[in-house]
Amino acid sequence: MADYSIAPLAYLKLVLHAAKFPSSTCVGLLIGSVAESSCTITDAIPLLHHWTDLSPMAEAGLGLAELYAKQQQLVFLGLYVANERLGDQAVPNGVQKMAEAIRKDRPEAVVLVVDNEKLVSNEPALIPYLPPKDPSASWQPTTLSSAQISLADSSAPTKALEQADKDFSAKHEARQELESYVASVEATLQSPEASKIKRHNRSALEAELSKALERLEIEDSSADELRRANLHLKRYSIAPLAYLKLVLHAAKFPSSTCVGLLIGSVAESSCTITDAIPLLHHWTDLSPMAEAGLGLAELYAKQQQLVFLGLYVANERLGDQAVPNGVQKMAEAIRRDRPEAIVLVVDNEKLASNEPALIPYLPPKSPSAAWQPTTLSSARISLADPSAPTKALEQVRQGRHKLLGDFDEHLEDVRVDWLRNAAVSV
Repeated sequence: MADYSIAPLAYLKLVLHAAKFPSSTCVGLLIGSVAESSCTITDAIPLLHHWTDLSPMAEAGLGLAELYAKQQQLVFLGLYVANERLGDQAVPNGVQKMAEAIRKDRPEAVVLVVDNEKLVSNEPALIPYLPPKDPSASWQPTTLSSAQISLADSSAPTKALEQADKDFSAKHEARQELESYVASVEATLQSPEASKIKRHNRSALEAELSKALERLEIEDSSADELRRANLHLKRYSIAPLAYLKLVLHAAKFPSSTCVGLLIGSVAESSCTITDAIPLLHHWTDLSPMAEAGLGLAELYAKQQQLVFLGLYVANERLGDQAVPNGVQKMAEAIRRDRPEAIVLVVDNEKLASNEPALIPYLPPKSPSAAWQPTTLSSARISLADPSAPTKALEQVRQGRHKLLGDFDEHLEDVRVDWLRNAAVSV
């Protein structure tokens, strides 16, 4: 078996890759030269942190990296991987497949797993994996000494940690500036004086805010989160009519849990929730009754050339801001076709104020977990008209919530116009 030497540059790059995307699984290539009884890993090529399977995207990256290596008169000597979860030292299935593909041409290829728990120490943060004798078995971990792998410079871990610290400090300062900018722009747009801002100036501010929020979200997102967002970081706008209807629905049945649908349109980087369809206040589970309502609402949305963009729920109990299990199931059913779908929980305690009475919920990392609450700004959701809460409250005070009907009422009286609610207007 050949001896392996890892050059300082190769070690530095794989550490910096892991440090840059700590909430993602990072994969990269090891390239170098081969002698009769030794291999020198001279460099590392950071490859992926979104996709870790042997996908067309990964294959394209491998092809380009191979061309680069040949130009440098080097060869593939394996892969490195830094897993998303701290303490996870396994080789992901997709990485194992990539390694096996490399080993068809380069039997010397190894896989180095970055030991995340050792990254902040002065020890080599690497766990080598060697291919098993049985091709159907998984790759087996060993130690650097057992695999005859050494660092060309024993101080490489210390130097890499120092550089990662510098990079992190610079990134942290830049992030603080960005967060401060986002907060100031949001405060401006949500202030009572916002209505005095000229339309073109407001549009420019909103565009800049959208870009800043997108940068923050990319930094904070894992690969799974980006995939769940359908690889788009969309911004949501709630039209006044949609906001009004969900408030009127909650006001009409204050002692019931009210559920409704959000419908609208989807663009490349934005979603517009143009309308809301009041659905239920008797049944809130994914029952045959609810499924019938969903089916009719879907037909109506298609006729209007709109799509489902999620659900809203106003819970029966004041202060209850959770997503009921049945509503979560409905949302998951919608998200199979519309990955942009969200859930808006009505904050009953804010209904009597002039603030947006909404708490957005986004799907969790684990399909078995509950949906997680966030803020409107974090979820990149805004009201198209900042005065919508004030106007909706005024309509409630005028008793106009009595004009709104939902699907439950339609079942009792077919004259109830629950899909259009034409009697309700902003």
